[in-house]
Amino acid sequence: MSFKSKGFIFFIIVVFFSASVAGAVDLEKKRIGIGFAAGYPTGISIKIWTHPAGAIDFTMGWSRAAVNKFTGQINLLRHTFDFFEVTSGKLPYYTGIGTRFLVRDPDNLSQETRIGIRLVGGLDYIFDNLPTELFLEIGPVLDIVPETKMDITAGLGARYYF
Repeated sequence: MSFKSKGFIFFIIVVFFSASVAGAVDLEKKRIGIGFAAGYPTGISIKIWTHPAGAIDFTMGWSRAAVNKFTGQINLLRHTFDFFEVTSGKLPYYTGIGTRFLVRDPDNLSQETRIGIRLVGGLDYIFDNLPTELFLEIGPVLDIVPETKMDITAGLGARYYF
């Protein structure tokens, strides 16, 4: 099995485990969004609303900034809907905490697998008549494995809700 396949399988296991622990996901209201994030990392983005102001989001992809490492991040988010007023749709800001991991390419011994704590903040624009949201976020990371090191992540993307 290739390095990319192992990284993808690991991330999917973490996503499904986290979603099952969250519990309060209302599938009848189609609160699962899947889309794309561009930035650091660039890849697939999934968001699961666990209650009206809370969600779990996952992003997985390949980071060219980190020398083509498989990158994943999982965050618990809290949204505030009444801060910005807009004429249509909703524009909440959100904050949260999570984890970020970079998986080393086994063919490149100069790389390290890293795991860190991530704080995140961002904006969502949720359309009124479309099951779609746009988002912009930034998050500093404190890597704790294999050593303490600071990093920053950011992304812009869109998700479609099922």
